Amino acid sequence: MTLMTEAGLIRAFKTEVAPIGQFDTLYPDVTTAQIAGLLADSFAAGQLWGFFPTYELDPDVLEVSPDLTPKEAQLVIVLAGIQQLRVRVAMADNKNVYTAGPTTYEREQSATIVVQLLKSAEDRFNRLLKNLVEDGLIDTGVYTIDAYAARVLNDGAGVYVALGGLP
Repeated sequence: MTLMTEAGLIRAFKTEVAPIGQFDTLYPDVTTAQIAGLLADSFAAGQLWGFFPTYELDPDVLEVSPDLTPKEAQLVIVLAGIQQLRVRVAMADNKNVYTAGPTTYEREQSATIVVQLLKSAEDRFNRLLKNLVEDGLIDTGVYTIDAYAARVLNDGAGVYVALGGLP
């Protein structure tokens, strides 16, 4: 069983969003339970995307069964990391001005670096997705036919039957 615990996915998540050994310094108020909840949410988000169709998450013990493969576990971690980085970009202060009497101190913190980290994480997600599809671990086949396509193909209901949809 894949557990959302320190020995399971939490350690890997911590190194996803912070340099090794610095997570507790950068995120001092974040608890293990909060990280486990984020990972469980990311697993559920993955299921909404069509990943992990045969997996179950026990919300009481935060346990996924059957076990996730290393690639699937990494996908959950990357999804959680992307979510955390998006929040960090949204919450980033761009400029702080401190004034004490005649002295002024300005500090500008660019979100550019965090945006690049987010793009990098999204690129990793896309590569993981490609690998999972190539390994046959997920099926991303989704067919959408709208009224325009049915009209252009001039075959009405036959289009839906051919693609496995409604007769």
